[in-house]
This record gives sequence, structure tokens and C-alpha cells, in this order.
Amino acid sequence: MANYELVRDEACLMESGRMRCRRYGSHEVLPTTIASLRADIKKFLATHTHDASKVYLVSKGSTYTRLWSHADWHAHLSVWRYARHIFLWPTSTIAWRIFPVCCIVVCWALAVKELAKSVRFRLELPFTCGLLFGQAITLLLTLRTNQSMARLQEARAVFNKVVVTGRELGSLVSCYLKHEGISVIIARYVCMVGWTLKHLVRGEADESNLKIMLRDLIPIGDVEFVETSVSMPLALVRRARMALSEAVDRGAVDRSSQRTIEIKLGLLGDLVGACEKILHSPSPPAYTRHTSRVLLVFLFIVPMGLADLNLPTHFLVLASAFITYLLVGIEEIGVELEEPFRWLPLQQLCSQLLEDVLDEFSDAPPLPLPAADVPTSGNIPKTAVQNQLEETMTFSS
Repeated sequence: MANYELVRDEACLMESGRMRCRRYGSHEVLPTTIASLRADIKKFLATHTHDASKVYLVSKGSTYTRLWSHADWHAHLSVWRYARHIFLWPTSTIAWRIFPVCCIVVCWALAVKELAKSVRFRLELPFTCGLLFGQAITLLLTLRTNQSMARLQEARAVFNKVVVTGRELGSLVSCYLKHEGISVIIARYVCMVGWTLKHLVRGEADESNLKIMLRDLIPIGDVEFVETSVSMPLALVRRARMALSEAVDRGAVDRSSQRTIEIKLGLLGDLVGACEKILHSPSPPAYTRHTSRVLLVFLFIVPMGLADLNLPTHFLVLASAFITYLLVGIEEIGVELEEPFRWLPLQQLCSQLLEDVLDEFSDAPPLPLPAADVPTSGNIPKTAVQNQLEETMTFSS
């Protein structure tokens, strides 16, 4: 945890690189040097490497929950992927989740087979009718899965914009704020927006781990303020906006740069709202219920259609199990992807945000500024085109 000096004050002000927060009787002086920011971010990244949120529906070998590298793309395009997929089939979470449904359909198929032997009336259905019914089921499942994939892509794009906006904010405050302490303070708040947003969209129950993260980058007084806020990410954006306002009052930033930074802070708040919209607005449950009901009816009549083919018992079992695995598996994937934030590499994206901000505050070589005798905009010789334009305007007048 970063070391902070405790002070007592009821006012909210910034003085000599210090920021005191209105709310609590005991406040902290932030370490407002770039060196302290670098040290705290590096320590944070080295400490918080494990994702505290539990993602249960991730199969062994799954790579969508982390950022891809060139090695991942090479393995993905390799023809040996078929062997790998078959070898890892027993560890598939989709297969194990739909295994009870497959067992029930197989038992029903065996019951239909035995019932046909013991009674005069046979439960049969023309196989052609089953095929027509199956086409409608396929269309429903396709639309359902496409909708879930669209939600997944939207969530990925929104969270990526959070990272990009945070990086741009780090670059802006490091270049345009002429007060090192205020720029470092804003960077600290921006760094924690991603982690608090991850905590929000994942619904992580472990509050202690997030509190440790907050204490590692922002003062204890702000930790309590952020935790008691309705939205922790928006509370951090508000603190960054307050620091920017203080920079304007001190004349540490010009109005044009202040407006640009303010726009980025507003965009960061909009992205938090977009993530909340995805989290709290699922696909219409009526569509999910209708798809599930029609799918169950189809699986109920599948054994009757197969009985019309007079298949041996072992073929009947295999066919029923495969059809169930195929259709129910697609439906299960669509349902799971409907909650997209469980599948995104949020841990790595949040770490990337910190690394980007750290890079924006790294030491840069001096700019190769022009010599003093280079003509400025006021004494650059006029070109022939400019002279001709002036002559034309004079003649017209």
C-alpha cells in the first residue's frame, strides 16, 4: 500500500500538491509525484495478478477469457485443432451442463421403443414432419445465438473503449496539466475506474479484495467515499472532475485543454452507463422461454420420428443423444453468452489500462525544438500563390 501522510481538515482544497477531501475528519495527503505513481502501479500489477471473480463456465483450453497472442492465433488456425477439440471434449462445460437433458431424452427414446413392443398402438411420427419441425427449431436457435453474440461483441467494444479513453486521459493530463500533483491524482482515479467497473459488471461478492485494490492507489478517505457511492466507477470519475476543476482554478490548465479532458471524463461516464445497460437489460425472456419450450417439444417427438425408421436400439440411443446434444448445446451457448461480462478478459483489460497510463507518465526525451532563428508564422515569406491571391483581392476591391 502506498504511504500517505494523515492531516485533519474539514475543507476540500488542494495546496502545494496536496488534495484534501470534504467528508471525513481524517484525510490523507496523496503522493503527488510521478515517481510514486509509477511505483504504486508497478506494485499493484505485481500484486493483483489473480482474477478474484469466479468464472465457472470456462472450459479447459478456452482462450476467449484472455487476450490473444500470436501463439493463440497459430494454435487456432492449426489443423491439429480438431484433435485438440476431441481430446478436450470430456472437459467441456457445455457437455456436462446439458448431460442431464441428454440422459432424459435417451430414456424417453428407450421407453418409446419398449412401449412399441408391448402394446398394439405404436408412437410414431413421419420423419418428414420431424425434419420440417427441425428447420423451425434451427431458425429459432440461430436467431437466439446471433443475438447473444451481438451482446458479447457490444460488451467487448464498450469495455475496450474504457481502456482507450483511460489511456487518452492519462496522455492528456500528463501533457497539458502544468501541475504534477493534480495530473498524478487524476491518473490514480482513472486507473481504478476499470477495476471498479469489473467489480460491478461481474457481481463480485468479495468486497475486501476491491477495498485492498482501492487502498493501493487512492487514499483511505476516498476508499470509504467510493465504496458508499451508488456507482463506484462514477464516483471515481467525479473525483477526477473535481481535481480538474481545481487545476482550472489554479491556472494549471488552459480552457481548451480543460474542455478536452472534460469531454473524455464525460465519455468515461457514458461508457460506465453503457456497461450497466448491458448488465441490466437482457434479451427478452419471452423469446428464451418460447425457444426452450419449442425445443423440448421437438425433443419429445424425436424418438417417435426415429421409431418410424425401425432403427436398432443402440442406434436409436446414439441418434437421440446426438440430436439432443447438438440442439440443446446451441441453446445453452446462447443463454450463457447472454451475460457477456463473464466471458471477457476483464482482468487483463484492467491491467492493460494501468500499463497504458504508466507508459503515458514514463520519461520521454526532450523534443527536437527548432532553433530560435527559424521563421515563425509571422515572418514566413509569402508564396507566389499567396501573392497572387492578395493581388486578385486588391483588384476586386
